[in-house]
Amino acid sequence: MYESPKETYRDRLVKDKHSKDTTPDNQWGILDFMLEQLQEYRKGDHVIFDRCPLDNIVYSLWATDKGIDGFDTEFIDKCIPLVRESMKFIDIMFFIPITSAAPIEIEGDGIRETDKEYISEIDNIFKAMYQQWLSPDSRFFPADDKPAIIEVFGNRVERIRMMQLYLDEESGEMVEGEGIMDVNEVEDIERQFRNSDSGYTDTNDVKKFII
Repeated sequence: MYESPKETYRDRLVKDKHSKDTTPDNQWGILDFMLEQLQEYRKGDHVIFDRCPLDNIVYSLWATDKGIDGFDTEFIDKCIPLVRESMKFIDIMFFIPITSAAPIEIEGDGIRETDKEYISEIDNIFKAMYQQWLSPDSRFFPADDKPAIIEVFGNRVERIRMMQLYLDEESGEMVEGEGIMDVNEVEDIERQFRNSDSGYTDTNDVKKFII
């Protein structure tokens, strides 16, 4: 019952002007595209997006920290309110962090960056964003209408099985649950995953996996 937009931000990437070589114009163009695309859909639509504005601000923050030409506090301050407002259009964000419990091989496709140090630095910013999500006065998330952020790990099949826990099989709507999975719960699940003989934690045993 879900669909994916025919065009993604990848179609808007300027050749050789993304990832470590990105520019403010490229980042702004991608953000503008993502914002327009989110507003094409209405409540109740079942859509899976490839990335979202939060990704965009993460990469812009990285570029600012590295002193890449054109990226500065003024540029970030211009982007943040737009990213914050866009969070109201999203129900769930699935985040695949770097974790020793379930390492993922880096596969190059001509677009994705394969530099492990760069990927690790981006991962750290995403994890900092998760801490921002937990904060009631975050600059990046509206306190009263923000999407769930759910960490998933393992191979592709295992990640999909984890995601299934959050969606009702009949309606496709987000499953309502009790409480919020915090950092300690994530670490506990990762320990189960790491200590499992099969390398996989049976998702039937982690029904509290709900945000």
